[in-house]
Amino acid sequence: VLGTLPVTATIDEGGTLTLIGSFTDPGAEDAWRLIVDYGDGATDDVTLATRSFTREHRFADNGLFTTRIMIRDDDGNSVEKTLAVTVRNVAPTIQSTGGPYVIDEGSSLTLVATATDPALEFDPLTFAWDLNDDGIFSDATGANPTLTWSTLRTFGIVNGPATHTLRLQVSDGDGGVVTSDAIGLTVRNVAPIPVIVGLPPVNAQGIPAIAEGLAMQFSDPPIDPGTSDQFRYEWTVTKSGKTVSTSDQESFTFTPTDNGLYQVRLVVRDEQANGTLDGGVGVLTKSFQVTNVLPSDIALNANQSFSATEDTPISWTGTFTDPSSDDSFRGTADMGDGTLVPVAITTDANNPLLRHFQLTHTFARVSGATQQFPIIVRITDDDGGNQSTELQFAATVTAIADTPSLSVVAANNATLATTNEDTLSTDKIVITKSLLDGAEVTHFQIIDLRGGTFFLADGATEV
Repeated sequence: VLGTLPVTATIDEGGTLTLIGSFTDPGAEDAWRLIVDYGDGATDDVTLATRSFTREHRFADNGLFTTRIMIRDDDGNSVEKTLAVTVRNVAPTIQSTGGPYVIDEGSSLTLVATATDPALEFDPLTFAWDLNDDGIFSDATGANPTLTWSTLRTFGIVNGPATHTLRLQVSDGDGGVVTSDAIGLTVRNVAPIPVIVGLPPVNAQGIPAIAEGLAMQFSDPPIDPGTSDQFRYEWTVTKSGKTVSTSDQESFTFTPTDNGLYQVRLVVRDEQANGTLDGGVGVLTKSFQVTNVLPSDIALNANQSFSATEDTPISWTGTFTDPSSDDSFRGTADMGDGTLVPVAITTDANNPLLRHFQLTHTFARVSGATQQFPIIVRITDDDGGNQSTELQFAATVTAIADTPSLSVVAANNATLATTNEDTLSTDKIVITKSLLDGAEVTHFQIIDLRGGTFFLADGATEV
């Protein structure tokens, strides 16, 4: 007879069922075997030396099991008893969630979690993550998932500095589910990377170069992983350490007004939608060369005369342009008669890139009745070196009759007599004693003599 064993038993999975029993047998010399089928595939078959026994068995997984206990003697007689065993499921235990986590804005996030279950391999665990704390555990799966920044952005992780709450849920597949406490995620801000767009093409020296007076449109599409970031801009253009232009816009137009080496410096700060600075600062400086441009569009003003008269001043006016409002200019005019005259230059009152020029000249000697003189006006800016812009035109000059004068001066420097004669005449200029009026003549003074020669009365001695 098999007694002292219960009819039912309840334990947790991973727990141990302990069987403590005894039996009676009238055969004093019998030998006995204990045969136990636990119902989960495990069995015991042991020889008993006494009429009592104790056996222990671990049930790895939950379920309902029928355990059969049999005592058999060496005469082939046996007794059996059945035990209904209920093994309850046990929820997993989260050992580590790997947090709190810290990543840089734009970086991926690798989660690391560990959990255990008393059913061991009989209950494979499922890891599910809630990345935006909305109670839905389907944002990521697995004990060690790696999430790219683009994936994180879909769950509202878009910017730094910021903190977020993550949670982990672990299931054993048998209804056992455990949810972690809040897991912290800190996203650190990353400074924006400035990008200056709009620099001119590079020259032979590898430096961006552009001619003065040409506009450049600078802009900055900054590189920043924070998709909700806004930016503050500080543009500064300098030449020789002096600031020549600034802007606080994302893009701006800059037109260099003089040649030289320039630097454009961009400072970008990221900020949140409410205007709070994130603390990231990006700085980029680029150099570019501005080349000089000679004056252009030089022309005379309309309705001017190109006919002049000998010994009479004549003037011409005109204009030219230069893309630099900072340049100064010098001008000369080769008048074609062996003389260079200065050209006066002024800046237009309404347009700083427009200049006016004027030159005045008197043609003193004309060969023949008329003579044409080629005139070359040259304008050079202060950066042009030996290069200049030229304007060529011609003036036709008509000769006039020269009227040399002869003065007779006494010892007391009083003018006693003068005589005039058209030099186109073939007559001689004769000073007689009657002209001297009896005064003692000490010398002759010849004034304004052009185109003729004076001789003494002998006609041979040149004065």
